[in-house]
Amino acid sequence: MISVNNPWNTNRITWGDPFADGDKEVFAKMGYMLCTGKEKKFDKLMNCEDLESRVSKEKLDKIYWDCCLEKYKKSAGGVGLDFYTLPEPYTGDINSPVYCLNMNPGEADGLFINDPIYWVLTLLTLDHTLPYSFWINAPFNKYKLYDCKTGMNRVHNGCNWQVQKLKDLYDNGKPPKLFILEYFPYHSKDGFKFPSWLPSYAYTNELIEKAMDKGKFIVIMRQRERWFKRIPRLEHYTPLAFLSNPQNATLSNGSVVYRMNAFNDLVAALKTENNH
Repeated sequence: MISVNNPWNTNRITWGDPFADGDKEVFAKMGYMLCTGKEKKFDKLMNCEDLESRVSKEKLDKIYWDCCLEKYKKSAGGVGLDFYTLPEPYTGDINSPVYCLNMNPGEADGLFINDPIYWVLTLLTLDHTLPYSFWINAPFNKYKLYDCKTGMNRVHNGCNWQVQKLKDLYDNGKPPKLFILEYFPYHSKDGFKFPSWLPSYAYTNELIEKAMDKGKFIVIMRQRERWFKRIPRLEHYTPLAFLSNPQNATLSNGSVVYRMNAFNDLVAALKTENNH
């Protein structure tokens, strides 16, 4: 049983307000610290081991949150940090026997900004009502919008990304029921020095801890050292696998490693779903 309240389980989350409970205030306070010179270097602040303690000491009136949020985004550099698009702390089936730990959702697909169907499916995912990944399952992976740039209808870029990365795990055309969790739950075009702590991390950490308690197969796709630092128990956990090329982030035979049959172990773990 999860002891941490789900900070994403709220109908408040929408376009322009993608924040889990507590995260927006923390981003604003970090922006305030950078703006006032209390911390001059962005990367140093993000790597701070006592970030929670430092941020908690700051007092910041809510009327300043938005401007300090902009300071935080600018301080992150030209990574395209996006606090408008819907969040993606995790996707897929929470009851999957395989958990995959990724980096963060990438650049938003501008064609689907403010799309109501994408929004509803995201809310269902956030409260674990949707028992599969809408990225690789119908109807969303068949849902197309007209792209005036190409003059053609197309699906969301996220659908193509997941199909490409997971295609070797399809079983007779049936997509795998994985659960993919992101280190940082908000969109950006590129990676950067993610904060070592956010309030929403506690829930993600708890999900992973419970997965380890149940002996689930875990694959760290990207950010291995950061995941180890955030959840020290992971480093000595088995069964735990990595990717030989994290930049590619493809779950395929030869890329899932820790010993020769790591990919076969991953496939076998997925098949245990049918026995539960």
